[in-house]
Amino acid sequence: MARRLMEKADSETEVFTENIADNKGVLPKSKEKAVSMYHIDDLISAETILGASKEIISVALHKSGKTAFTVDEAKDIVTKFKNKEVK
Repeated sequence: MARRLMEKADSETEVFTENIADNKGVLPKSKEKAVSMYHIDDLISAETILGASKEIISVALHKSGKTAFTVDEAKDIVTKFKNKEVK
């Protein structure tokens, strides 16, 4: 997974929110982790991480209509595809 489509900095991003209803201004800072997105071609070669063959990963991700995924999104899509009932 050498090529990353989008990657935020490894450091945590500070998020400021404003409480408009109470009109108190800015609330305390909260921190959220950055999430890496991977191109479909990189995920196809991640057989051990996603637990499926390249062919299954390719079909499952292409059917979703997206081109970039987080690892968790890709795992979820591939797992659902593998467990789908065949008619």
